[in-house]
Amino acid sequence: MSHWSENLIAADHSCGTLTIDTHRLDDEAMVRDHLARSASDGWMCLASEVYEGSPAQLPVGPLLSGDWLLEDGGSGQLRRDGSGWRIDEYHWKDDASGPHRSIPTARGRIGGGQWQYRVVWARDEDEIWRPWAAPLTSIEREETR
Repeated sequence: MSHWSENLIAADHSCGTLTIDTHRLDDEAMVRDHLARSASDGWMCLASEVYEGSPAQLPVGPLLSGDWLLEDGGSGQLRRDGSGWRIDEYHWKDDASGPHRSIPTARGRIGGGQWQYRVVWARDEDEIWRPWAAPLTSIEREETR
């Protein structure tokens, strides 16, 4: 008998390997410096607002979470982690024999345009495919007139 997850990844998926580099930082200034050096575009949730654009120009305020594109073609995610922050940087490599499966997923956004995410699946200890990560892959904004 097949598991429900096999139906979800049976369609349009690609095979490959997702690598994740994790950084844990306790100082918000270090987080902002890391983002300014590596991120090109994305969104950040601050305590006072949701900011879109270059993380190098973040407004003042406590950082909570965010997703962004990296200069090298990967992407990153920021999450609060205890008293500090966790940064995960994702890099996907197409590989027919890779251990992961990827399904592109477009999400509309308030104000128009789309955010494209890659939902990555991995097999668990019972050999069942489960959603594992969802790194950002592209941002398309509607042109303003």
